[in-house]
Amino acid sequence: MNMTDGIVLSFLACNGVLDLWKRKVSYVLLLVYGAGAVIYGIWEQDTSLWQAAIGLLPGLLMLLLGRASREAVGYGDGLVVLVLGLYTGIWAGMEVLFLSFFFSALWAIALLIFRKGRRDTTFPFVPFLLLGYIGRMVLHL
Repeated sequence: MNMTDGIVLSFLACNGVLDLWKRKVSYVLLLVYGAGAVIYGIWEQDTSLWQAAIGLLPGLLMLLLGRASREAVGYGDGLVVLVLGLYTGIWAGMEVLFLSFFFSALWAIALLIFRKGRRDTTFPFVPFLLLGYIGRMVLHL
């Protein structure tokens, strides 16, 4: 595990717990980790501003999805993916996002099968982003 993995895991874990308990994310954490991503990316990773901007695309897609779905996908989830993309870049960010969608779909199916939810049941998404990130780390060992 490298330094970036540790930073991203702590970011997703903190916001995941908040999302589970309060169904919201911390804007303070978003700002701190977002600023940290820019500073760390430019100084330590030699990331150009162009690469950082491209890494924002998965988060922008999530924000658009939130807008199109009348916030069935929360804006906080999109902002978390936005910061995640600053650390991971576009392709790793997309991998994490797709794995997160996969794990959340499995959860939704399990809720339906065991009659613990309905089609309109909502649940926090950031914990699935954490699972998706861990899944990506395991797949790329």
